Amino acid sequence: MRIKLEFACLVEIGFGTSHGAVKNFVERRLDEISNISIYFQSLLPMEQYGPEDGVALGYDLLWTASSGVSMGKKRVERFNEALTRSQALKELEKKFPWIKAMLIVALHGDLHRNIVIQTKLICLSGPEAIRIGKNLIPALKSKKLVAAGVDQWRRQNLAAKQLMEKFEWFEPFVVVISKGIVKSAAWGLMYRVTVGAVLSLVDLVTDVIVLLQFWVGGDEMTTYRNASITSLAASFALQLLVVVFQNKKQGAVRILKEMAIVMTGMKPAVDAYRVAMGFDKELDSQFDPMFEMTLSVPREMIPEKRSASWRTTGEKETREVTSDENESVEGIKRVGRQKSITKTISGALGRSGALGRRNVGAKVGPAGVREKEGDEIEDQEEFLRELSGRIT
Repeated sequence: MRIKLEFACLVEIGFGTSHGAVKNFVERRLDEISNISIYFQSLLPMEQYGPEDGVALGYDLLWTASSGVSMGKKRVERFNEALTRSQALKELEKKFPWIKAMLIVALHGDLHRNIVIQTKLICLSGPEAIRIGKNLIPALKSKKLVAAGVDQWRRQNLAAKQLMEKFEWFEPFVVVISKGIVKSAAWGLMYRVTVGAVLSLVDLVTDVIVLLQFWVGGDEMTTYRNASITSLAASFALQLLVVVFQNKKQGAVRILKEMAIVMTGMKPAVDAYRVAMGFDKELDSQFDPMFEMTLSVPREMIPEKRSASWRTTGEKETREVTSDENESVEGIKRVGRQKSITKTISGALGRSGALGRRNVGAKVGPAGVREKEGDEIEDQEEFLRELSGRIT
């Protein structure tokens, strides 16, 4: 028989009690309530397990392994502890001896090559079960959503599909532990938020570099320099507004600390660190670290989009001015080369005409030879005149 219990925690705060003391007291009471819930959850037999019990069992495995280093090892240790006290897991291991090895490989979160296993549940061997556990990680990596990755894992491995159909709590259980794996894996959420933070810092550095280029660009770059300064100021102002709204109930010291992080340009990196390390929503915060980091995208992109347009326009005009100057210089050089070639051809024409007159007037050899030499010289003069006309 299942009994639903609701626990309430009454906190009596005396005058002058600090915020830290109250927070510590509430967290300790919540830990006690969670331990009570986990204890009664472990007494349920497998036939009474439902989808909500699978979710609770998954969060139990992630209770001490949501943040920090060696998270895969912590998940495995927590699973071994749950296996010794949970009646449902004991029954599952007794029915399928390979289930422990399969789940331990998956909980480690190491990336492996995906090899599809189509062996039925009743015929599954130990090595095949381990391979199915390894297949969960590449399936999660190939999809943006954890639920989609678990669904792909289910469709590619027949035994996993039959296991989820046989026990309705198993799929929600796998989805919850998969969220913990993706959240802490080097290829998962930690990798993505870290890359995003690095790109954001690089973007800030490039903005400063372009602003310096506008600053030394002279009076013609004044408009673009002022526009870039305005866009950067708007970006920082939006970030400061979000920080004030997020921490307005946590005191002036916390607000000043977060504002200092914004002004140093390290806000994206700090948000990424909090998300990757599994920081939860604080009691007096307006939203959790993941949502706060999500807000940083529009508050950076809206001003930056206009700034990028101004930077592109300024760079384009600079390139056009430089191009016009280069064309003018090349034009002067081309005219000079044409004049030099023309003078050379004119000199050649003069020498050719004088040579023709001397050869035609000379009485050297037969008349036919003199006429032939005169024709060749006339052809050369015609060619040089045509070439001179094309150049000029």
